[in-house]
Amino acid sequence: MGALITDFSSLKDKDFLFSARALLAALACHEAFTGNVPPYVPSIADLGESIDLYQTAFDAAANRDSVKVQLRKVARRRVAEHIKKMAKHVELVCAGDVMKLRLSGFALAKQSTKGQAPANLTAMVLEIKRGHLSGTLLIRSLRVHGAGSYELQITDGDPTIEENWREQGIYVHISHIEVTGLQPGKNYSFRIRPIGPKGRGPWSQVKTIMPV
Repeated sequence: MGALITDFSSLKDKDFLFSARALLAALACHEAFTGNVPPYVPSIADLGESIDLYQTAFDAAANRDSVKVQLRKVARRRVAEHIKKMAKHVELVCAGDVMKLRLSGFALAKQSTKGQAPANLTAMVLEIKRGHLSGTLLIRSLRVHGAGSYELQITDGDPTIEENWREQGIYVHISHIEVTGLQPGKNYSFRIRPIGPKGRGPWSQVKTIMPV
């Protein structure tokens, strides 16, 4: 899966403002933000507002007043945080589709082919439904040619933050995985990927569900 470049720390404020506005225009038309967006992802309006505040702080700090310069830095960090979260959402929605990723306005990072998983380890489709017992979910997917096992991960936090994910288990059979002991009324997100003899394949698109 292509990773989007979200590090703009080397840009001067004027250049970062220009890049942020260009991203805003591209994302406003992208499929990742034309429908319902999860509450943990900043909206187009959120990004636009943070850019406007950054522009105001940038203009106000032109006289190099130390307090105003600090406010400009805070405003810049806010824009950067919004952009990183929105990029993660785009990556999840696009699920490795390079054309869709490029339409987001982000540049794609070049990836080394060294140690890369074989091409036949394709992204999987995750199916989840509620079990009969409270706090139980039933998960299944189809096998991938070339894979010997499958890694399932779970998070009850923001799925766009990589550190929130934890391993649920490594499975050989994936036609019926039962996850128990979950808290009813709380959202859980899942993703799965195949594991082959030469490495791991790409993650599936994230699925979020609330057990009852």
